[in-house]
Amino acid sequence: MTRRANKKSCGSSSGIKSGTQLINDWKKEIIEYADDYDTSITSDEYFEKQNWFDERNPYSSLFEKRYDLQRQRRAFVENEVANKNPSIGYAYLVKLIEKDGGKAIGLSGIDGSLIKAKKLKIGVDLGYVGEITSVNTELLYLAMNSGFIPVVSSIAIGENDNNSYNINADTCASKIASALKAEKLILLTDVPGVMTDPSDSSTLISTLRLHQIPKLTVDKVINGGMIPKISCCVESVRMGVKKAHIIDGRIEHSLLLELLSEKGIGTEIY
Repeated sequence: MTRRANKKSCGSSSGIKSGTQLINDWKKEIIEYADDYDTSITSDEYFEKQNWFDERNPYSSLFEKRYDLQRQRRAFVENEVANKNPSIGYAYLVKLIEKDGGKAIGLSGIDGSLIKAKKLKIGVDLGYVGEITSVNTELLYLAMNSGFIPVVSSIAIGENDNNSYNINADTCASKIASALKAEKLILLTDVPGVMTDPSDSSTLISTLRLHQIPKLTVDKVINGGMIPKISCCVESVRMGVKKAHIIDGRIEHSLLLELLSEKGIGTEIY
């Protein structure tokens, strides 16, 4: 039985830097340019130092208080990634699709209130990190029915405020797939899939049924960064997505190999 491709599939790529990674890189860049200050300390220590707010610092106006740091973080994720540094953001994916003859459109979760969220509360203040509360599929269907492939940036608009919230890309893809009742959710990452021995790709588990997952989690076969990915897959399948897949996006033609070959190359979950 082959893994046949279907019309409606949603996916995310973990190869693209997260908002947190981007902000950390950005902080380091600023520190490198601030030659008049002690750059031997860590970035967090540096940003906490009182002289960061000194008027002699050319960047002081951006960081007069913590709220400004959060505001700049949102602005950076929304604008810098998509516009000033398109090689990192979803604009880069749009360009790749267009280059290969496809028709793509880049969308933010803010556009048309595509994705709404509330502040994620887990006992620690994570700033403007959100938890999705709803997905408006109208804009997605409009794009797809017009022949475009939507490439969605995982930024959401506040459900009850005007804030922008950063959303985990896998979670975002899972929620969108569930809302669309997609045939498949496909998560591209940098490992082959779920393996009984993470150091041995030959131990790849090609097919996982939902009832097998709790035991594999208890046995720590599913652990670390694979746990949230599996959780996204499980949730999407329970919400109506027929199958979820975790595959190594570094492999050339990985999607075709997973969906159209006899055994696939990753882990399918249903």
